[in-house]
Amino acid sequence: MKKNGFTLIELVVVIVILGILAVVAAPKFMNLQNDARDASLKGLKGAIESTLDVTYAKLATLGLENAAMVQMVGSPDPSRGLVISDKLSALGCKGNGACVFEYGYPSNYAPTLALLVNGISDNSAAPSDDFVAVSIKGDPQQSLAITFKNNVKDYKGDDGKAHQELKTDRCYIKYPRPSRESNKPILTIIPCE
Repeated sequence: MKKNGFTLIELVVVIVILGILAVVAAPKFMNLQNDARDASLKGLKGAIESTLDVTYAKLATLGLENAAMVQMVGSPDPSRGLVISDKLSALGCKGNGACVFEYGYPSNYAPTLALLVNGISDNSAAPSDDFVAVSIKGDPQQSLAITFKNNVKDYKGDDGKAHQELKTDRCYIKYPRPSRESNKPILTIIPCE
């Protein structure tokens, strides 16, 4: 006589084997989201570094790579090293003050990076950008944190205006303020863990 189906013992053995595989394999897959976020940050870091090189080259061709500060609008202030240039339109700058450069590189001013690098915004309400640049509160280098939109929160500043800051102290790219001594800003990835 031919037997159809599985016995109870066979089913229990299969379930036990699947359980063992799940316990062994689950930790490997649990961290995939953080690994994907870290990989996204690495890709964005490469895009920002490329933008830094292009920006420096364009400012060098204009003879502005050593200026302490270059802006598209405003009043020149030689005491602060502020240079006003109408030639920044080659970088995509408009006369709205969103472009600020220091020593040949984009300043730590969020709208400048948002203008120069696709995918970065200067606020988390931007519908099409995945990343946002916010100031790191209390950082002596006055660095920016470039992070995912869902890693920022709103707060009311001392000036009474709404600002944004990091929710967690991880999962971002640290962009320090350019200076004459540091040459090219050194970007640091703070992993998502």
